[in-house]
Amino acid sequence: MEKLSKYDVVYIPIAEFMPAEMQEAIIELLKKGVTVIACGLMPKYDENFHECQILSRHLRIKTTLGCGIDCIKTKNNQFSTYVYGHILSPDSKVKKLATTNKKNVGVASSKYKGTFYLFSFNIGSDCDHNKMSYIEGLLAENEISSGLYCSNPSIDMAIQKGEKKAVFISYFPAARRIIGHDRFIEP
Repeated sequence: MEKLSKYDVVYIPIAEFMPAEMQEAIIELLKKGVTVIACGLMPKYDENFHECQILSRHLRIKTTLGCGIDCIKTKNNQFSTYVYGHILSPDSKVKKLATTNKKNVGVASSKYKGTFYLFSFNIGSDCDHNKMSYIEGLLAENEISSGLYCSNPSIDMAIQKGEKKAVFISYFPAARRIIGHDRFIEP
């Protein structure tokens, strides 16, 4: 985690199981001013299945388990995606960002120098323009912009940089059309 402190923003997938050292390291990143974007449920147990809610206690954020595809509502967008659970917090410094059925699924805590974002839903684009627009807006708020851009959300791009050369990688998987919340058909 020490290597992560050199970045302004880091993305960390989280789950109900996380070692105490990792939870403490996330708190230290926030104290140093690193913005942390977390996706999943707040840790409740360590790797040995012992109760361990260090991150939850420090940030005063808890999550409850709940799953399924649902409609997410944000200030300016609405989109469907998979929801892992719901977010609870009595702290006034925890800002509500996204809800489903009036339950929080996206929050931001400004308790420390760095901001902690927690999303208890799949934040992957899923080729949904509204969802991509929301994530792009979140990144823009944190002054993050991509060096690569493609108007087609189905195309994944990356640059692998070496000491003297770089390789551009472009991947276009077989396109799919969404016909329902949980079914796809091939073109």
